[in-house]
Amino acid sequence: MMAKATKVSAAPHPWSSDALLTKAQRYAERMVEHAKDDWRFALWSSLALELLLRAALARISPALLAEKNDWNNIYFALGHEPRVQKFVPKSIGATEVATRLEVILTAFTPEMKNFCGRHLTTRNEELHTGAAAFQDLGAGWMGPYYAACEVLLESLGKDLQYLFGADEAKVARALIRASMYESA
Repeated sequence: MMAKATKVSAAPHPWSSDALLTKAQRYAERMVEHAKDDWRFALWSSLALELLLRAALARISPALLAEKNDWNNIYFALGHEPRVQKFVPKSIGATEVATRLEVILTAFTPEMKNFCGRHLTTRNEELHTGAAAFQDLGAGWMGPYYAACEVLLESLGKDLQYLFGADEAKVARALIRASMYESA
């Protein structure tokens, strides 16, 4: 008797909302391994944020992530394999992702978009220069960070606990409330 072949499920598309959200979870797990005043907490938070932004936009369509200068990027985003030799898919920058989400998601405010841009710029400074950009960041960024994450997660049908776990989600909600009073 012959054994039945098992069907191998294909890996999710790398630009799919699910794949991006899964990677954001991995980075959020690394983030909460560190103390909040540790530069690594902020660094991992920025990496998780970019993937969360991309997951929210990809939920609408992965094609919205495609860099427009080469139509093969859109073709790839739609789930096809371009026949261009040595094709490397290119997506839009994180700032453009946030700009698109500000227009698409009514709860994603201009302040959230601006915060995301600043946080990701600090991340780029940390990664691409000799500056220790996250070294003495303080705690003022955390409320706006979690507020943006909450809106992005809600657009994905998830909540803060899904990404950060129960304990960190409780802290996050308190930081969001505190930052609302500070900006009022």
